[in-house]
Amino acid sequence: MLEIKDRYDPKKVFIHREKIESLMHSGIPTPVCFEIDPADGFCNQSCVDCSYASNRWNPLRLIDRKLLLKTLPDLVSCKVKSVEWVGGSEPLLHPDISLFIKVAKECGLRCGIVTNGSMLPKIYKNILARDMDYVRISLDAATPEVYFATHGSRQFAKVIAQLQEIINQGADPSLFGASFRIMGANICDIFSASKMMSEIGAAYIQYKYSLTDDNTEYLKGSDDLINREIEKAKQLNSATFSVLGGDTLKDITDVGIANYAGCISSSLVGVITAAGDIPFCIRFRNVPSMYIGNIRDGLTNVWGGARHQAILSTVSSKRCGYICKHHKYNRIILRHCKGNHCQEVMIKKGVVVNPEFI
Repeated sequence: MLEIKDRYDPKKVFIHREKIESLMHSGIPTPVCFEIDPADGFCNQSCVDCSYASNRWNPLRLIDRKLLLKTLPDLVSCKVKSVEWVGGSEPLLHPDISLFIKVAKECGLRCGIVTNGSMLPKIYKNILARDMDYVRISLDAATPEVYFATHGSRQFAKVIAQLQEIINQGADPSLFGASFRIMGANICDIFSASKMMSEIGAAYIQYKYSLTDDNTEYLKGSDDLINREIEKAKQLNSATFSVLGGDTLKDITDVGIANYAGCISSSLVGVITAAGDIPFCIRFRNVPSMYIGNIRDGLTNVWGGARHQAILSTVSSKRCGYICKHHKYNRIILRHCKGNHCQEVMIKKGVVVNPEFI
């Protein structure tokens, strides 16, 4: 029997058994969740480890309003359960983001958002309390100085004040959490960030490593210190606040390159970029040769089509390494599924947070 420990536990994939069964038989089920990038290129911050290379000097690209509104019902017809509004850049930069969220919810899709938090009031009064399943703020700091070092922005005080005000005004605090990507510049703020988020009234903070080429070797030398700080932060766990992310750097890097051929779970999470492109998976947002198509061609025509199947047949896990979340999904699926058969997996009863998202 499997116990799902928190909202980011990879065992959540087994809640969606119908997708796993489809995966084992046909290889390309429709996703559980789609990550949608409302904006790309320009960002109002310049995070040093941004996966999308977005910053204040790039031109802003916005997803086409009519095209996305036409696509959202297609997600439902494909039995997609949720949308995470994330990005190529800050998703709240799109002038129609509130409309997108409203229509998605009307279609029956659950909605979460990943944001730097600088523009939260834009969606608070009209959207937040009614339509969001979660709001995750990319924090990475507990002081203005470290925030500037990690985000290239002096908006730290503004972000924290806005979050505190929204919670004080009656927003459900269980909606709010923070992510903290560990890098050399912010190890000193690990514990303080947990303490701050707990005092604000947020529900959780999630720690994960920023494993860029510049960071990884440095972090290996600081692993013991990082682990001590995270364990210290976990002492703040309570009935209303959780410190998430217990993997040590050694745990992650010892896994190394995956020892299986392809990526069987790649289709469980779909992506739509601000240009409407559909990458093969979350890792290839910026790699045009790995796009399976564009939503202009119709999602149902592209997903599982000839190009999608061709790319799937050539993907090697050795191209991805150990930092992709699909690696955890692949390992646990392969552990419980053989050939075309997936053994019955019992989920221990309990409250599963955001079950429609993986």
